[in-house]
Amino acid sequence: MNTINILLLKNKMFRSFAAAEEDYCYDQGNYQNGESNCGYFCLRIAAEIVLGRTFDQAERTTFTNEFLGMCLVSGQRISESSAQFNEKFPEIDVYFKTEEANEYSPEAVVTKLDAGHQVLVLNIQNMNFRGNKLVKGRFGHNICCVGHEDGKLIFKDSNKYHGKCKKTMAISILQAGYDALKDAKDIDTRARALRQHPTHISEMFWTTREKPVRSTTIRRSRRRHG
Repeated sequence: MNTINILLLKNKMFRSFAAAEEDYCYDQGNYQNGESNCGYFCLRIAAEIVLGRTFDQAERTTFTNEFLGMCLVSGQRISESSAQFNEKFPEIDVYFKTEEANEYSPEAVVTKLDAGHQVLVLNIQNMNFRGNKLVKGRFGHNICCVGHEDGKLIFKDSNKYHGKCKKTMAISILQAGYDALKDAKDIDTRARALRQHPTHISEMFWTTREKPVRSTTIRRSRRRHG
């Protein structure tokens, strides 16, 4: 893609953003992510939900001109993109927390939602789109989960379908993938399970307004000094 086409694409993307309004609703901010930057769009969506508004002019400019450019062509893990988000938007008091695990159960997602978390940012592996549904597949995608009902997770996506961003996924699909990996007790068994392409949640972050406190613990070096 040449420079002119890139600039036209950026301008088109910028014009598609919704203007900031006093009251936020889930039909606002129906964004269309690019080839590999869904993880960056979903952090914006999550922040807007928590803030109760869409990004203002300055925030949109930073998002388009600075933040999106940090995404690798191959995509990026939420653990990295969320840190970059707070670097580029230090004045937005929205932060992302997680609990370390190899994979996450859909029950863990439901528990967080029921505990009052407005939105969770998930990395779902081995999925695909079928209309407004997430189904089994071979792709990875970062997406915002905003609720659950009738055995389904409800998402606000950055990949529009018929101009809308709402999607759903059967919890049973994610539960089957989680069980397949959870029961893998050693490296070889896990490798065999992964070769079956189980659809599972590989990252789960939730939003908080509390700024993380950096550890002030000083580790003593075991190296002897002469």
